[in-house]
Amino acid sequence: MKVYSKSKPRSIPELEAAIAGATKELERANKKVAAAERAATKILGQINKFVIARDRLILAQDRPELDPKLMLKGEPGSDVMYDEQRSQLAKIGLARNGKWSDTKQTAVSFSFYENGPSLETIKKGIELLAPHILPADEHPWKRFIFNSNGNSYVLGVPPEDSAENYVIADLYRSKNVIQAFDSLEAALQFIQKGID
Repeated sequence: MKVYSKSKPRSIPELEAAIAGATKELERANKKVAAAERAATKILGQINKFVIARDRLILAQDRPELDPKLMLKGEPGSDVMYDEQRSQLAKIGLARNGKWSDTKQTAVSFSFYENGPSLETIKKGIELLAPHILPADEHPWKRFIFNSNGNSYVLGVPPEDSAENYVIADLYRSKNVIQAFDSLEAALQFIQKGID
């Protein structure tokens, strides 16, 4: 792309000509950028339509009513799949809370509130998902997020066939265990009462 002549302009008229030439080149480049952006937007629209169509086909297939792999998919895809993920989690008393940066899986949360899911429903939900959750990088627990008195915590579920306890830890400093429990039910009962 030639913007101006190789020899340096030495006079005002030569500089004016160089500015005019460079300005025309810039206008041509901007038109190409605008055309490329329009093409990219059109292609992105096509991709979104294909993703939605794919996700609808996946959801129409014969599959379990509650699909842990779908519920834990960190990037669910289209809004169709995201809504299905949220719906399935809600059926087991749980919710989507973003995704874990280390495992790339959905960060699953739960909470106890008036007219909300029962302790037994949440317990069954955790038991359904825990075998499919990847442990955190820094410890072996399968993590579930909950809030109590305005603070965020993690319920750490030990790996299957492990002698580890169920633990409650600060969400942002999960190595700092606040309390340990022998059973999931005991941990949930403690959480339900509220952490001071």
